[in-house]
Amino acid sequence: MLVGDEGRTRAGAAHTPVPDLVGRFAERDLLARTVDDAATGSARLLLLGEAGIGKTSLLLVGVARARQQGFLVLPEPGRSTAGCGLLRRVVAPLAHVATRLPWSLRRQLQELMADSGTGESVSEPMALRRALLALVRVAARERPVAVVIDDAQDADRESLAVLTHLSRRLSNERVLLLFAARGVLPPDHLDADLPVCHVGPLAAAEAAVLLGRQTSAPTGWNRREVLRHAGGNPLAVIELANSAINADRFPPGEYGLGVPERIRHAYADQIDHLPAATRRVLLCAAAADEHDGLQAVLSSADADLADCGPAEAAGLLTVVGNRVGFRDPAVRLACYFGASEHDRRLAHRALAGCLAHDVERHAWHSANAAAEPTEEVAFLLQSAADIAHRHGRHVEAAGALQRAADYTCRAPEAARRYARAAHLATLSGHYAWCRQLCERVTYLTDDPDVLGAAMASAGQHLPLHEPAPAAVLEVRRLFDSGLRDQGVATALTATVGMAALVSGEPSLRHVVADVACRAESLTARSEPGDEFCPKTARAAVVASGRAICDPTEWPPAQDFDLNEPPSGRSEVMRLLALGTTSWISDAPTAAAGHLRRARHLLREDTAQGAHPFSFVMLLDALTECGLWREAATVRAEAADIAAAGDLPLLGRAIAAQAIVLQTLRGDDAAARAALHTLDPWSSRPQDDSRLVRCLAHRAAGRVFAAAGDHELACTHYLAMFGPDGEPVHFTWSYRAVVELARSAVKANQQEAAARAVVGVRRGAGGSAHRKLLAGHATALLTGTGDPGTESILRTAAEHAAIERPYDHALAMVDYAHWLRGRRRFLDARPLLAAAHDGFVRLGADRDAAATRARLRSAGVSVAAGARDGFALLTAQQQFIARLAAQGLSNRAIADRLLLSPRTIGSHLYQIFPKLGVVNRRQLPDVIPE
Repeated sequence: MLVGDEGRTRAGAAHTPVPDLVGRFAERDLLARTVDDAATGSARLLLLGEAGIGKTSLLLVGVARARQQGFLVLPEPGRSTAGCGLLRRVVAPLAHVATRLPWSLRRQLQELMADSGTGESVSEPMALRRALLALVRVAARERPVAVVIDDAQDADRESLAVLTHLSRRLSNERVLLLFAARGVLPPDHLDADLPVCHVGPLAAAEAAVLLGRQTSAPTGWNRREVLRHAGGNPLAVIELANSAINADRFPPGEYGLGVPERIRHAYADQIDHLPAATRRVLLCAAAADEHDGLQAVLSSADADLADCGPAEAAGLLTVVGNRVGFRDPAVRLACYFGASEHDRRLAHRALAGCLAHDVERHAWHSANAAAEPTEEVAFLLQSAADIAHRHGRHVEAAGALQRAADYTCRAPEAARRYARAAHLATLSGHYAWCRQLCERVTYLTDDPDVLGAAMASAGQHLPLHEPAPAAVLEVRRLFDSGLRDQGVATALTATVGMAALVSGEPSLRHVVADVACRAESLTARSEPGDEFCPKTARAAVVASGRAICDPTEWPPAQDFDLNEPPSGRSEVMRLLALGTTSWISDAPTAAAGHLRRARHLLREDTAQGAHPFSFVMLLDALTECGLWREAATVRAEAADIAAAGDLPLLGRAIAAQAIVLQTLRGDDAAARAALHTLDPWSSRPQDDSRLVRCLAHRAAGRVFAAAGDHELACTHYLAMFGPDGEPVHFTWSYRAVVELARSAVKANQQEAAARAVVGVRRGAGGSAHRKLLAGHATALLTGTGDPGTESILRTAAEHAAIERPYDHALAMVDYAHWLRGRRRFLDARPLLAAAHDGFVRLGADRDAAATRARLRSAGVSVAAGARDGFALLTAQQQFIARLAAQGLSNRAIADRLLLSPRTIGSHLYQIFPKLGVVNRRQLPDVIPE
């Protein structure tokens, strides 16, 4: 059996299974290009990286692609053998080809195969090199050949010299040479001119995905510790996950990890043979944090810089400036857990003494040095948590506060500390950890305010994990049991609102109104309540709940002072509430502004994992506003948050929105591939959400409509409505009604689509936008020539031209199509021309091409150029537009161009209409790169 460097066991058979890699997209693309190049001529590549980084798995991906293209692979990837064994493994499969070689060359190969494998050098190295080169060349005439060498650093010198000769002499032959080696430099005696791919650690989100695939994946603090100490090394992630301690209470040591036996044995001999002072340095460095610094490590170990030398020479330790680090995450664990528990406590006690000036680090090391939990240590840890929280290190703060609660003897105080730790864990995006902490709160207390604080912490993620009715039921129980704190109650209002929005359950919207009213009636205040929902943000939160309860009647008659300048920690809550309210009320520009600002503040506070559903609303608002480039950036961030936080529901919602973006931009192949993965008809439990179903079906409808399969597109659009036409989701379904009407006309399914239109009209209430969508869809379905139909189509073509540029362009095409059907070609031409310009500015290439074709049929010739509006600007205006798109202020641009700020403002006033934008934030999306 062969064990690759990602910990997967593989049989040395002819067809090794291809590993299911996480990430590694750039490396896989490079391998694919290298294999493709070798199909017509020789190609070479060397993969370099540390042990366990995934080189063998990448080699197997390359081998699989080579086999698909008919390559003969020599030999099967595996560990190199000493002596000439490696060359024999290369030559053996080509024995039938060797018979075609001249005797002088064939004799060298026969001697090689007859060698006993003792490791002695061959008698005639140059003759053997020529023989192997001739053998591979002859074999490549029949079919492409791939020579794949894993762990090249372990191969003998002569074998590497022969392979180097082969690498340098091949030119046009169909031969692929793939090597993998450990380290940062190519092995000695291997061709130094080989193209190199350095395989680095996985990104944080990718490492989190890999950890989630393990059968014994840890949760909570231990999950964070595994990811931190693995450092993106796939093998370290797998081994640490298997050895992690999923204890109910926090383990007494600094890490909630065990050390795998492989790691313990791999470095034990090296560590044991080091001087005593050097071993003390290693232990203190392993117990220390990266922020502790070299001086603290040396002082606690009673050593000096010279004592680091033996560890550096052994390749265990690195010292750079005031930083001390380990060559490999495994070394740190081996140094720490290889010592006795008594020695570890002494190391922490010494570090605590050296770091007495640093309250946070002093408390952390004091806790690890304590033999028994005490209230004094708990108080120190709480102080450390407060400091870490103020500096935006929410994960460290949550861990310190959890340990403080573990060391607290009185149950009520422990419950309060666990509840606050749950809040901090939520800010860092660790929902599973938050739920664990909430369960401890439930076990320790029945105080409704403390339980409500814990529930409010989990509430940001709860609708993305658990059935919404269960979450709402828990909230109502808290109110019924005597919840008093208004701040906590208002935060729970936001929880119920998100549950209603994610689930789409009509019954839950009435619960939102009830909870909001009960929250407003409370008057009690507390410090936890003010932290969860500050007083200045509560009106906005309650208003967003009421908007969710009845989107069609917002804004209400009451005058909420929602737009006063926010300040302090309440700013994020207020902006999120305002963004939600604007989005619910069909105001995408305002929603994008509020939500964009809220996400920016969360990033500044390193709380990107908080309020994950805001990504869905922000992405939708940006897409509607035509800010597709910014939307793509937000999508990538949201996908990372979903992967790192183990939020599959959010991941699927974002994936569906990404498919819509790809379709709008004309990337149909990528959209279809992504749709195949998304599977809109999926019935897995985590997908049982009306929101995700509607998003997935709308994405599928867009994809199939773009491909011309309008019958299948209708099937997906109609899945967003019930048999009687009622919307499946009160917010998402109606957005697709015009798209449904367009496909229904082409698929001759007007009757089914008409039922959905009636359902939208029935639920439109006082919403002018929903009424307009219903009227637009009705006009498309009927297609009559009466003045009423024309009036509706004209209104749709004029409505929200700036706020929804893509929909505006499509509406102009719809009106132009109606006019052409009445032979009013002159009236249709300006509409088609304006729609074409809109599509070009947005980058909707497929729609722009289709509109050009309609213009040509109407007798108008339009060049398929770049963004036409930008070409109309003067050279100076183009330069000003580019500077403004980069974020420069009017004064900064004026200083650069030696003009006045007033002149720059005048230029921008002329530039915006030509580009079809209303503010400088939209410029990057309409300026050609």
